[in-house]
Amino acid sequence: MTLRDFAERYYDAISRRDIEYIFSLFGDNATLYFPSQHEYKGKDAIMTFFRDVFFQQFVRIEYRDLTIVQSSENIAIKAYVTGNVSNTKSFEQIRYFEFLELRDGHISRSEICIDMPALRAQVGKW
Repeated sequence: MTLRDFAERYYDAISRRDIEYIFSLFGDNATLYFPSQHEYKGKDAIMTFFRDVFFQQFVRIEYRDLTIVQSSENIAIKAYVTGNVSNTKSFEQIRYFEFLELRDGHISRSEICIDMPALRAQVGKW
């Protein structure tokens, strides 16, 4: 599987809310980092975040117009996200960036930046 395929399957799994597949992509000691919010360390903490936080807040999310830049084991992704938050308000075309570091075919570190001011402007506080 190419790194592009890896990234596309990862975002497809998030859109489908396939927690089992997402779990399989992360290494045991992986880190998920949001520079403006929080850091989750370890596969279990990351899966708890997806199940108890992310999927609760974002009831529907789609990634569009993926631009993927890759090196040997790193992937930088720019995309636009569209979906609905838990208060049922929808959002469109929110800029999203993620930087993935891979080791042994698994995500070892993910850094995610999302345009929160634009998201809040569209959906308010949820």
